[in-house]
Amino acid sequence: MLIARGFYRRSIAAVAFEVVWLLVGAVLIAQGWIGIRDPRPMLESARNSYGVVIVFGGLAILTALTHLVRGRLFSLVGGLAGLLLGLYGVALILLGTEDVGGLRVSLPAGLTAIALGSWTIVRVVLRVKGSVDAA
Repeated sequence: MLIARGFYRRSIAAVAFEVVWLLVGAVLIAQGWIGIRDPRPMLESARNSYGVVIVFGGLAILTALTHLVRGRLFSLVGGLAGLLLGLYGVALILLGTEDVGGLRVSLPAGLTAIALGSWTIVRVVLRVKGSVDAA
């Protein structure tokens, strides 16, 4: 529903979704930047992994922005982000337990990743079906 020129009434769920993805993106980019700029010696592969964190942070922000704007781009970007995050959560629980400090760390982190990925996939499906506000 058009409220004023260029502004649409949006549900609380849509706003919460965008805020969560924007926060996730900002935190990931900050963490990646801190990791890359860390002066302590580390393997090149470890330093490169912080680059991947920055890229996923950018994808998270792009997901929020495409959800904010009307159009079909969210179907592609949101679907990709949700799928990647969900698969990462499953892999973290099944394979990454020793790398992150044990099951007490990997289980909540993995379940959180799966939950956010699933929420994104549900928003994509609802947007495609037209059951959710487009912006």
